[in-house]
Amino acid sequence: MRERLFLLSMKRTDFIESLYGGWTVYRYYLGHELTLYKHINSPFRAGSNSSSFNLYPHQSKIGQIFWVDHRDGTFGDCIDFVRVLYNLSDYRQTVERIQQEVLMGMPIRDASYLYTPRVQDSRTREPVSITYQKQ
Repeated sequence: MRERLFLLSMKRTDFIESLYGGWTVYRYYLGHELTLYKHINSPFRAGSNSSSFNLYPHQSKIGQIFWVDHRDGTFGDCIDFVRVLYNLSDYRQTVERIQQEVLMGMPIRDASYLYTPRVQDSRTREPVSITYQKQ
């Protein structure tokens, strides 16, 4: 209960940063190695053979990885991803879902090592490092 209150009291950007900019969440739900800019089948439409979904680094939110589904124009960060995936109505439900499933109930500071990002840019095939800037 105490950890749940802690997660809910974090600023959204701090919560996303603690999840490696979203890689922890994307890797858990998409279940494979991730490549920036590479189009894959949308996780929002079961049985879809249309490669309309991809991940990209946000231009102004340094260290955050966003998603876009080109078929319907939806996009967002990792929190929006889980909210849309499970049709959740608010931030609280979404953070609790991430804490239960992705972090397996562990405090966030102990679970961050579970899904260390190993990604590459599909354009250059070079490894992508994720950095954060504190303001």
